[in-house]
Amino acid sequence: MLPGYYNLPFFSNAGLLDFVNESSANLAAKSVSLDLSIATVAGSTWMYAESKRLDISFVGVYVLLGVLVSFSCAFPLFLFVRESKLEKSSEVSS
Repeated sequence: MLPGYYNLPFFSNAGLLDFVNESSANLAAKSVSLDLSIATVAGSTWMYAESKRLDISFVGVYVLLGVLVSFSCAFPLFLFVRESKLEKSSEVSS
């Protein structure tokens, strides 16, 4: 959620194109942006596969949250839901 703390004021004064331009302003920003983009795509793909394997509903919400808010918010939330699902499954099978 911490990235959202900075994103909200930015988007109140600028648009998406401005955000893309600013996130590509120099080599360091490009490196971080590309790294986070790759992590978001890889993590979203894994979340989708895990949601199908474990029958977790609303995976699209986690993916959308990762793109619109921050992956650092969406991924831990998905892991929490996944762990809860795994615990319930192990209780049923015991």
